[in-house]
Amino acid sequence: MLGVTICAVGRLRQSPEAVLVSDYISRFNKLGRQLGLGPASIVEVEDKTNSGISAEATLLEKSIPKNSVVCILDENGKAITSPDFAALFSNWNDNAIKNVTINEPFFQGHFPGQPVMPGVLSLESMAQATAFFMLHELDDPLKKNMFISGVDKVRYRRLITPGDTLNINIKLVSKKLTLYKFDGTIKIDGQLAVQAKISSNLVDRVEV
Repeated sequence: MLGVTICAVGRLRQSPEAVLVSDYISRFNKLGRQLGLGPASIVEVEDKTNSGISAEATLLEKSIPKNSVVCILDENGKAITSPDFAALFSNWNDNAIKNVTINEPFFQGHFPGQPVMPGVLSLESMAQATAFFMLHELDDPLKKNMFISGVDKVRYRRLITPGDTLNINIKLVSKKLTLYKFDGTIKIDGQLAVQAKISSNLVDRVEV
């Protein structure tokens, strides 16, 4: 399972707001099981020099385990979603793996005698990773959906064929209201296969 790190700015567990953090972790772990996420751990940092958000971002970056999904809390236990903070926090990213097998139904006709994964599906795999990445911010992620609103600067560097393992990396670039922007890449054996800039909107899930 994918690990989740909750980052606390300030020493929350020694403050009156400690109950907020405890409740957040408990609620997240319950929802995380539904999403296939591992248990949450907490990392605390404190900028004793009061140097501002840049210093806090640097402290967090040094403290967080690699390849973990990250949720950042402020001194009041509220999630920090500032685009400025996201830009400073360069490790705010997510990784996913997709094993491509010959049993995939699209290989039957794409193409006869030379199976190649359709390029649009590689973009879809990155888009699904962005949705998975951001749902952990929500109190009730099962009531929301994330839909693509734009894809820019797409580049295909090599074909994706049966037997390939796709290493998908998604990095949050900015967030404004319900619009999220990401940089996405897919690598195979360390070589870049696909890259794109993806914009997505977070919307209410339609109940049927």
